[in-house]
Amino acid sequence: MNSDLWLYFVTTNWPPLAPTWMLVGLGGGIGIRLIRWPRLLGRFGFAGIALPIFLAAAASNYLVADFPDAFLAGRLWLPMAVWTFAIFVLAVAFGAAAGARARDAFQRSWPAALALIPVAGVALFLWPSRVERGARLPDAVQGPFGILSSLAFVAVTVLFGYTGSTVQHDVSLRVQSELDFQIANMRLNVQLRGLHAVMDDIAHSIHGPIPVDTVTTLVEVRAEDSRLRFDYSVSAPPGAVDREHLAKRVHDDNCRDRSIRALMDLGATIERHYYSTEGLTDLTFATTIADCVENL
Repeated sequence: MNSDLWLYFVTTNWPPLAPTWMLVGLGGGIGIRLIRWPRLLGRFGFAGIALPIFLAAAASNYLVADFPDAFLAGRLWLPMAVWTFAIFVLAVAFGAAAGARARDAFQRSWPAALALIPVAGVALFLWPSRVERGARLPDAVQGPFGILSSLAFVAVTVLFGYTGSTVQHDVSLRVQSELDFQIANMRLNVQLRGLHAVMDDIAHSIHGPIPVDTVTTLVEVRAEDSRLRFDYSVSAPPGAVDREHLAKRVHDDNCRDRSIRALMDLGATIERHYYSTEGLTDLTFATTIADCVENL
């Protein structure tokens, strides 16, 4: 489940539009239908409740910052569940407040459903209030306040989506730059697409020639079945290369490289082939995860 949730997160924009509005619709519907606010709400009262609710919803998106660490710890379900519960509870409270406002403006509850539609919800801020007329608030105050509060309602609705996408962008940058997540995503890709497809992507991402040291150049990388093969050219005369020393260095480097070791742990064999431009006998070294275990 942890991998499925992570895949869902990295392949969707946050907050996910359809599931979020379904959640808001469910919670809001429960609030409108089942919870009766203790008194009617005018535009002032409704704005004083609705705007903080949406600000709290926007703040809840910062739970997304914990998603990567939760994924690595195998508990991604927890912050996702907390976020879902928070949005649901806020939607219930918003629906209940909208119901009280609709009964004030329209003498019935069902128009409160307009509040669950981002643009249509401004009607509850603009429609005249019986509560405010009873309080004898001047029209010069009521009219401008309705307009300003409706604009604020639209703004905090946009803010909810903006905070979600901003935090997800920051998380994406972290995931792309930190090795732990690169390895985790590689493992997930192998599960989804197979080992050879992932190794083929790695091979195509490396473009030789790439100098390794003063005498060695990486020429090409190829994926062959379960082998990832690195071809090197060596500009050294016969006898200049100690085979045993080179073999040990190659195996040690493969086992120390966390990305390479993770790939071998998934079943890959890392093959490094050296051929000389000056008559040195070709050398090939193959490393598997068993070689790493044996050398611990």
